[in-house]
Amino acid sequence: MHSSHPVAVVEALLALYPFPRLYVADLDALLGHGGHGPIVRQIRRRFPGLELWVDDAVHGAAALRRRSMNPAGVPVIGSETLATPFALRTCSARPFGAQPLLSMDFMGPRFLGPDRLLRTPTLWPSRVILMSLSRICAGRGPDLGLLTRMRRHGPHTRFYVAGGVRGIRDLHRLAHRGAAGALVASALHDGRLQTEALCALARP
Repeated sequence: MHSSHPVAVVEALLALYPFPRLYVADLDALLGHGGHGPIVRQIRRRFPGLELWVDDAVHGAAALRRRSMNPAGVPVIGSETLATPFALRTCSARPFGAQPLLSMDFMGPRFLGPDRLLRTPTLWPSRVILMSLSRICAGRGPDLGLLTRMRRHGPHTRFYVAGGVRGIRDLHRLAHRGAAGALVASALHDGRLQTEALCALARP
């Protein structure tokens, strides 16, 4: 790949493997410095069959309503942005379009968000990202213990693990523990995960 443009990056990833969805973190929006909504919408137009999970600081019903007027993808709501656990229920109500995903954010063992949200699986949407921030680019592997505990607490929730995936062995471990999927970046960019291994993992 000879370009860092987001569309070129997505093209390269899909050439490696036909991923069904893409997680997009708009860091400028998350830091309160504007955002890259036009680029996200460009990706959506270029790849209409790709489900986009967009994390861009949508953290309330009013912001989600504005997003629904010009949708770019499925919104991701970070637990650390929720003032109360019930704010998520408001954000998940219609007519906001696709049900948002909840990113349950952890820094080490510490949950970043309302404690009651962590303890009340009836408040969670059907798809939840387990975001282990301290494991991103740390080479420590995903937090398997966290996945096991959360699946025990919310057995009907589909959990997607983020942070720490180093290669195909970690993906096998996550599948064995019942993860619905994983968010992977570094292992794709540096070549530790190749097409053959991904295809083998996808085969029943």
